[in-house]
Formats: sequence, C-alpha cells, structure tokens
Amino acid sequence: DSGKPSDAFHQRTTTVSIGDDIHINDQWSVLAGVSNSRIIYENWDINGNKTSDYDEHDLTPTASVLFKPVESVTTYISYMESLEQGGVAGTTFGALDVVNTSEVMEPLISEQVELGVKANVNDMLITAALFEIDKPFEYYKTLNSTEAEFVQDGRQVHRGLELTATGNITDRLTLIAGATWLDATVKNNEASPELEGKRPIDAAKQLAKLYAEYDTPWVDNLTLSGAVIYTGKRYGDTLNTDKLDAYTLVNMGARYSTDLFGTPTTFRFNINNVMDEHYWANRLYLGEPRTFVLSANVQF
Repeated sequence: DSGKPSDAFHQRTTTVSIGDDIHINDQWSVLAGVSNSRIIYENWDINGNKTSDYDEHDLTPTASVLFKPVESVTTYISYMESLEQGGVAGTTFGALDVVNTSEVMEPLISEQVELGVKANVNDMLITAALFEIDKPFEYYKTLNSTEAEFVQDGRQVHRGLELTATGNITDRLTLIAGATWLDATVKNNEASPELEGKRPIDAAKQLAKLYAEYDTPWVDNLTLSGAVIYTGKRYGDTLNTDKLDAYTLVNMGARYSTDLFGTPTTFRFNINNVMDEHYWANRLYLGEPRTFVLSANVQF
C-alpha cells in the first residue's frame, strides 16, 4: 500500500503572441512579432509541504529579414528570444545526495541568431543555416564526497551549421535528409571556473538523418519507408571525462491505406533499431532495443 496519491508539482505555461508579415517589395520582406510568456510552477514534497514556486513572465521578440535574389532562392537573417522553465533539482546525482532537492531554478531566457538560405531545386527544398543559441547553464556542482547541489550559473553557447534536403526524387520516391555540426561550449561560469570551455552534457558534435519513402507500383496505396539516424559522440559529465560513444540506428517500415467497411483506415508496421544496436540514448538511459510496432489509424 503506497498510501494516498499526492501532488508533486503543478505547471502552467501561457503564451500570447502577435506578429506580422511585412511585404516591402518582390525581393524584401520582414517577419516581426512579440510574445508574452508566463510560467507558473509549484512543487511539493511527499508530505504535502510546498518546497518551491514561482510566477514569472517576460516579453520575447522575434524578427526576420528575408531577401529573394531570384524567385527560387530565399536568404534570411533572424533573431529570437524564448522563455522556458528552469530545471528542477533531483534527489540524487550519481552516488551523491542533492542538498537542494526539488528546488526549481529561475526561468531561462535563451537567444538565437540564425543566418540561412532556402532554395527550391527540381521539387527539392534545400536549406543551409548557420546558428548560435545562447542560454543559461544548469548543472550539478559537487560539494564533497557525498553531496552535490543543482545550480544555475554561466552560459552555454551552441554554434552550428545545419543542412537539409526535402522533396521528391521521382514520382514515387520521397527523401528527407539532414546533417548538423554543433560546437557547444560552457562560458562565464564563476561558481565552477573549471567548466569554462567544456562541452555541455549530451550535446553531440554531429547529427545526421536520412529518411526515404517509396510508393510501390505493384500494390496500390502501399508505401515502404526506411531511415538511418546517426548521433555523434557526447559527454556524460560536466568535466568531459565520461565519453558516450556515437551510434547509428536503422529503422524500417510500411504503411497501407484502404477503406475498411467504408471508413478510411491506414495500417502501419515499423521495426525500430533493426540492427539491435546497443547504445546510450543519453547519460541516464539506455537506448531502446529492436522494437516492432503495429498500429492503425481510423478516420471516422
């Protein structure tokens, strides 16, 4: 008997946004907007005592300037801010007890700048973007041999290049491909200067995905799919001494659409992690083994 259930936390996020697409001429346009985001969070321990709460809101702007040198190409530069909930201290960190268990960190304001280009080439949308994301850094600081503290200190800056391609190779073959190269660094860390220049936990240097769908000519409404997903090496600790190996997943699937007793129905069968790769999804959890999934969508 585990007793009467009790609340652990309440979270409510409300966002009101307003924006406009400003058309200057056939080549220039501007996207601009502002959001008012509010986060309400309350936390209780197992005895029903409130351990922390906050009610915070902030205005966050978004702006993009777009230029079309030719009809099929769009270049842009954008800036945006966002408000997100701060992290919550756990009870333990590895073998260490966390001294501020259940404490909620202040909401985070992140900033992003992006410079990119999009081009339509023979039914393919090709994109390239350089980006920088700057946000507060949260981590567990080791106090002694038995205790740690969850803190919010310094910044983590993520700079990268992202390439994507989406579209039809043929009338029956659709392709989605993407790759990201990421340089992530901890900066301005006064409480733990030894973390300066380190890489944030679970931030892979390379990510890549190739997904394809093929509409079969021999069976109407039957589509085969396959994906290859690569995640590069990452670190599992703040000091970058625990390295998590890169891994590659292969997924396969099929879907069939039909009318079942006059009702549009789609059957799906997927095999995830076909090669039964053994890997760490992140520093805390093992990845899923080979998994078979059968499902049906019925449109009433």
